[in-house]
Amino acid sequence: MIPPQVILIPITQVLRALHLMTTLPGLILFNVGYYVPFGVFVFAGFIRGVPVELEEAAVVDGRPGCRCSGGSCSRCCGRPPPA
Repeated sequence: MIPPQVILIPITQVLRALHLMTTLPGLILFNVGYYVPFGVFVFAGFIRGVPVELEEAAVVDGRPGCRCSGGSCSRCCGRPPPA
């Protein structure tokens, strides 16, 4: 992750040029652009860390075609699997 001090001046110049410097949309734009990629990176690492055995166990338990995108992994992520 890039330290905020490194991008402070470029971000201020961009927000000032777009007339979003002291507005709520400017704050939202900065936070989304800065924190969402980091969150995606962390979440992708979590999903990659789920063992294959968990999916195999789900298939043995009668859940054919389990995939990490919506099958057994959804229990690890805190949401119930689809019915």
